[in-house]
Amino acid sequence: MRHWLAIACLVALLFGCNTVRPELLPPYVLSDAETTIVLRGIYSAVKDLDDPSLRSLKATRRNSGEVYVCGWVSFRTSKGYRTEQAFIGTLSAGRFSPDRVGTDDYSTGQVLTKCQERGLSIS
Repeated sequence: MRHWLAIACLVALLFGCNTVRPELLPPYVLSDAETTIVLRGIYSAVKDLDDPSLRSLKATRRNSGEVYVCGWVSFRTSKGYRTEQAFIGTLSAGRFSPDRVGTDDYSTGQVLTKCQERGLSIS
């Protein structure tokens, strides 16, 4: 009987380790200057970008000073179409580095999932 209890505890410990969620950090409000840095970082990372604008920006700051940023960038392509893409990236030392920009349904889903993992829902 004891071995069943030990097995149950072991299973709970093993599976419990796999379901631990990362610590959610408090929201961080981007300054106008930081928002401009994010836009410049997106501008340099996304090809065929004209008349870009950002919406639904959400951010959280780590203890190390890095700021995770999620949001949507809307822009006009060279063919004149207006499109919108979700993105996630890191703002650090006055520079924004996009980690991922959603260019199709699959990659947009990945961006939205990563944002939610960090407590930044932009959908």
